[in-house]
Amino acid sequence: MSTGLKSDVESPTNWQPVLMTMSSVTIFLTTLFLTLGALLRVLNRKNKHLLEKHIECRMLFDSSRDAVVKVDQSRKIRDINPSGEKMFNYKQASLIGKNINRLVALSGDRDVDEKIMRYFHFTESGLFYNPVGLDCQRSDGSVFTAELIVTEQVLIDQSEFFMAIFRDLSVEKSLESELLVMKDKLKQSNLRVKHLLQYETLTEITDRDLFDRRIEEELKRARRENADLSLIVCDVDYLKQFGDIKGPVGVEDVLKRVAEVIHSQLFRSVDLLARYGGETFSIILPSTSLDGALIVANRIQNAIRGENIPNPASFTADRLTLSIGVTAVHPKDHHQSGPLIERADQALFLAKNKGRNRIEQIR
Repeated sequence: MSTGLKSDVESPTNWQPVLMTMSSVTIFLTTLFLTLGALLRVLNRKNKHLLEKHIECRMLFDSSRDAVVKVDQSRKIRDINPSGEKMFNYKQASLIGKNINRLVALSGDRDVDEKIMRYFHFTESGLFYNPVGLDCQRSDGSVFTAELIVTEQVLIDQSEFFMAIFRDLSVEKSLESELLVMKDKLKQSNLRVKHLLQYETLTEITDRDLFDRRIEEELKRARRENADLSLIVCDVDYLKQFGDIKGPVGVEDVLKRVAEVIHSQLFRSVDLLARYGGETFSIILPSTSLDGALIVANRIQNAIRGENIPNPASFTADRLTLSIGVTAVHPKDHHQSGPLIERADQALFLAKNKGRNRIEQIR
């Protein structure tokens, strides 16, 4: 009997099915664990991605300058961003669960109110309405105009919501008004800078550079229109000697006053007065003959005399005087600025040589 029992236990054929079964189970479990591990890794990556997307969306929601309101299908408010709290003057907690019509300024007219509220009649058709203007209401009852857009449904945490986006148009209008004011100020500043660049700072009249450009323009115009053009050059008599007595401030005051007086005797907007340098002033008179220019020169001379500005350094009078040279070009002349200015300077030189305080002309 002992021989038969030993034979049964040691028989290899009896253990083979068991070993094969155990091997299969081991392989199955190993494969299962590897598969579960791979799935967990995929899920972790997916959850991480979803978490990152959620954080990104939340940041966009919170940082939007427009009011963004999350609304469920029953028109109940489920979230509102910080810009929305500020725009409507509500705390988030006081709006959660409230109907979105709390943010709308209803008129009391049933037809009008129904028309307004249909913008909040959400469907599943994508982007429901183009931007619409809507009167909205803050917590204190004040009303403002906003632009409203309602977006398509979004799935958040297994629930469908809509996003109502409000943009305060009154703020935009205020910004537009401020922008217009700033543009106007900038324009005025640019004009002032242009004025400072083109006008001599002491007397606030045209400087030499603008005079040079303008006389070339007027010569071309005279040629086109077959018109006369006259030029007057004035010098303040004995100004250097006056400065030796009165000093630089006295000279500056006299130059300012002379510029004002001359300018007051030019009655047309096309006439140009410029400080040509030092004590010299030049006047461009478009479409003016020599005889007309002499009338203007005499008017200026008399106006200066009428001011009775004392000049203790003068050898010709006890008051401030001018020496004036006048010239003109005619349609038949060769129109160039050089000869015109030279003739005016020659006429001024004659006036000074003949004793000052006088007007001389060169045709």
